[in-house]
Amino acid sequence: MTKLRKTWRCFAAIVLCLSMLLVASARYSENRVRAADSSYYQVTFQHSMPAVEVLAKADISGLHILRVWTAWGDAQGCTTIPDDIKGAQAVQQYVTNHMTDLLQGTTTSLQQHTAVIDNPAVKASINHSIENGKQVLETIGRGGLAIIAIDVDGAGAMNLQRIFEGARSSRIPRGGIIPSPQLTDKLTNEATTSKPTQQTRVTASTATYDPHAYPDDSTWLPSWGQVNVYPLASGNRCVDQGVYWNNMARMSFFHDNWNSNYEQDTVFWDGQYVSQVPGTVQNWVSNFPSWYADTRLCDDPPVVNVGVGCGLARDLQVNTYYYYELELLPGTASQSYELGVDEQPGHFYGVVGGAFNTFPYKSHIEFDRRWVPGYYSWSY
Repeated sequence: MTKLRKTWRCFAAIVLCLSMLLVASARYSENRVRAADSSYYQVTFQHSMPAVEVLAKADISGLHILRVWTAWGDAQGCTTIPDDIKGAQAVQQYVTNHMTDLLQGTTTSLQQHTAVIDNPAVKASINHSIENGKQVLETIGRGGLAIIAIDVDGAGAMNLQRIFEGARSSRIPRGGIIPSPQLTDKLTNEATTSKPTQQTRVTASTATYDPHAYPDDSTWLPSWGQVNVYPLASGNRCVDQGVYWNNMARMSFFHDNWNSNYEQDTVFWDGQYVSQVPGTVQNWVSNFPSWYADTRLCDDPPVVNVGVGCGLARDLQVNTYYYYELELLPGTASQSYELGVDEQPGHFYGVVGGAFNTFPYKSHIEFDRRWVPGYYSWSY
């Protein structure tokens, strides 16, 4: 069953029964919220802060850290902190180790991609990302980890402004979509001054996929894409996906609609190669502008549908390589014939408290099943 049909099937239930869904303890495990009646907050710093300083303040104040957000150049990363990792030093070491693994994996994948890309501008963009990743690894190796935001348990939330002077705190809704601090900032600012474009919702059936249905594929579909799924040294699984657009006409849908969004999904149909638990996505890195980690709210077991979206697709640029890297918990199989990939153009609406909802117009399926681990690419 496609992501688009799942979205329509559960949309009414999400709207009408949100309060019931939010108290389901299984949902909270995805974001490491410990109790059904707890809430959590994101503390965003105006400028990146040294990890030692931020984590020490949180430790002294007794704050339970759920996620740590980092940023380097044009990329952002997020590390989910397990409940058994406690104390500033342990949290910093955990973030350092996992971000290093993901960055090393990203750099290796990018180096492989340059060999199959002919466009000089895109090749230059990838080489820029490679050099940026190397510089970040060197910085982290010297103990220079910097933090742009942290997500903390609701306990002590009233004192967050005092603990982190000059930082901004906001309550995070308990929905499945996890917006980056960058996206939260932009949506919060624009929600008070702008209104979404009125667009007609048309249900598209992937069984009778129409490339010319709104929006026409020639106005949004990437020119080239790739996916690489492989095991990390830790035993966890890594998903590396990347796309680019080679001319402005192929991006016109995004640039003509201020609230357009784009989503790139990875699907494991049988839930064998990766774990099916709600919190299977542990850590992620992406250079999508204003990105978000997609919800798994309506997955039908054993399907594991993960991905990263671009919340403000109007900011996408031509001849720029965009990627995301996800670290997932392992499943029971070392290989499996279950990998699927799809892309979705859409728009966001209903900005509430820093979170938002998205509506996909169509779901373009690149392929339905391939072996994992493995590498695959496509072009148009």
